[in-house]
Amino acid sequence: MSLVFTATTPHAPLLLPSIGGKYAKELEPTLQAMKELEGELYMMKPDMLFIISPHLEIGVGYFPLNGAPQLRADFSDFGDNTTTFSVATDIEQISHLRYSLHKSHLPLNTISIEEMDYGTSVPLALLSNHLPNIKVASMGISSLPLQDHWNMGKAIRLSLQESNKRIAVIGSADLGHKNPSSPYGFAADSQSFDSVIQKLIREKRFSEIISINPQVSEASGECGLRVFAMVFGMLSDLNVESKILSYQAPFGVGHLVSEYVVQ
Repeated sequence: MSLVFTATTPHAPLLLPSIGGKYAKELEPTLQAMKELEGELYMMKPDMLFIISPHLEIGVGYFPLNGAPQLRADFSDFGDNTTTFSVATDIEQISHLRYSLHKSHLPLNTISIEEMDYGTSVPLALLSNHLPNIKVASMGISSLPLQDHWNMGKAIRLSLQESNKRIAVIGSADLGHKNPSSPYGFAADSQSFDSVIQKLIREKRFSEIISINPQVSEASGECGLRVFAMVFGMLSDLNVESKILSYQAPFGVGHLVSEYVVQ
């Protein structure tokens, strides 16, 4: 069955009720979209979630694949000292990915980090409530160019297609961090960057991700461009219906929830 679900989500810890509950009204569009996404993911009954996070590790000249057998979420750094959970890594799928990606001569390095970064743990907490037995594979991004991220995404999809499991892909990605009201300051390029990403999704012009002006993306303070490049690379050569479930920039950071349905 292989790829049965693909989406990109924000990963702000404020989206968790235990951390940002008092901001629920400001975050309502994103929270409603995430709730809708959770329902659609549940209906697809995935065996494994493949999560790409920009905060796992940025590999210098390589892509990091997390091979820790168990992953643990802890939100104490964000003021929540009670919410914790653990998930098992799909070691079989990790091993197959390692084999196929090395065979493709792509720069991959297996790491072992048990504690989830929030780019992994926040989407997982919001989307897997009704998937108690789900297994996970998590991957980070690289210092390499966008073309390499595109190529890696495509290679990952080809590897996943060899599996008889039902696999869901989550790209964890926040957009510009310098929209109005941002604590990081304001940059007009932040709004421009967010608009470009949305346009590429709506018009299914996925390949143009690798041509985004690096000065614009850098000025925006984004942390999702490389994740989008990998996800879009996965979708290349497929007939896909893409849709944006929500976009907003509460507190100056762009939150985009999008879904991609293979026809």
